[in-house]
Amino acid sequence: MNVLDWIARSLLPPVNAARRKRWSSTAPEISFKGSQTLIPSEDWASLLKEESAAPLVEPMASAGVVNAQVALARMYLTGEGAAKNCEAAVVLLDEAARSDDPEALNMLGRCHERGWGTPADPSMAAALYERAAARGHAWAMFNLADLHCRGEGVERDHATAYGLYTQAAERGHVKSLNMLGMLLEEGKGVPADKARARDLFERGANENDCWAQFNLARILTDEGRPDAALTWLRGSLDCGFPDFWSVLHDSLRSHPRQDFRDLAQEAAARLREP
Repeated sequence: MNVLDWIARSLLPPVNAARRKRWSSTAPEISFKGSQTLIPSEDWASLLKEESAAPLVEPMASAGVVNAQVALARMYLTGEGAAKNCEAAVVLLDEAARSDDPEALNMLGRCHERGWGTPADPSMAAALYERAAARGHAWAMFNLADLHCRGEGVERDHATAYGLYTQAAERGHVKSLNMLGMLLEEGKGVPADKARARDLFERGANENDCWAQFNLARILTDEGRPDAALTWLRGSLDCGFPDFWSVLHDSLRSHPRQDFRDLAQEAAARLREP
């Protein structure tokens, strides 16, 4: 094995199914769609930190305002703006989803997929994602594509997943670019095309998706451009999250170059932050 091959393998070791599941599914698909307009405050962020936003939203949620129900459910799921209560979030989302609101459908699907406040049921999650996707919800398309990649709740079908990721990407969903690149690179559900895969990774990297930056760095290393790879990996730290930092650390901690090993330690430091 030559040096470049060794470095490439150290950047992205073989991916097992459990890790791929975590990588492809970790995403901030729960959002405050429209909720800021419901709260009569100029400092929404401070309300969330102080767990004092919920009382302002609860009356509207109780009155059946769907955006308020979705916003309050998000607070309960994340513990931002209210004490964490996933079971209460599911009750709210179930009611909001009766209106076929795509945001509520997607979030409720996520609860059923992950077992947040309800027993995990990937088949129910898939059905909810399908309803939200039919209404143009890009995150639901992405989440449903993930299920097809893993064969959970639906048949494993990479071609269907590729189509869903494509639809999501066409709607501006950045993380879908990385997943499309991975399918093209591996020739799953579509003929392999490493040039197109590289282009998609680069597009995602330029949109600050940490996984796309990671995969682009891997390809740059294969091309004999480790310094360019390091630049992207450094940028990925600020775009990442705990699962990503853990993988970055594990991938670089034994790298032959000290600057890559230093980056691994920076990733470990992020993991230790409260």
